[in-house]
Amino acid sequence: MSKNEPFRWMNNPFPPGPLGGPLDAILPGVREVLDAQSATSTKSEMGLCATFTISGQPEAWVQFNIPFLNFAYPWSTDPLIHLEGALSSLESWQLVDWEAGTYATVNIGAPSALVVARAIEAIFRALGAVDTYAVDVSMEDLDGDE
Repeated sequence: MSKNEPFRWMNNPFPPGPLGGPLDAILPGVREVLDAQSATSTKSEMGLCATFTISGQPEAWVQFNIPFLNFAYPWSTDPLIHLEGALSSLESWQLVDWEAGTYATVNIGAPSALVVARAIEAIFRALGAVDTYAVDVSMEDLDGDE
């Protein structure tokens, strides 16, 4: 997957992966971020950030940059009310920051790619996604490297 090139699982010319549905689009993006981080020489570098959006719903987005998930947060109430169920697949997580009606950021530590992908899918469900939705993925090098 190249930088800023969307991947839509519903329009993918390849057969569906073993997971099916949106996870087939989310998991490669998560793996790309994890692979880039493991190849980084110093942990002080920001690294690669993957942005996942529901196609046609730009207001439904999740960003993954180790060790953070940053995502759209449309509610005005405390995120802990909404996040406990959505992030239950994670062994541990900590709310870092949030702004009502705008975003929430959580530190998820260093779980496996599949666990991160499932957490992203759960956040999309919490944001109102149904079972069949297309996911666009774009990559950004936060260090500015090409």
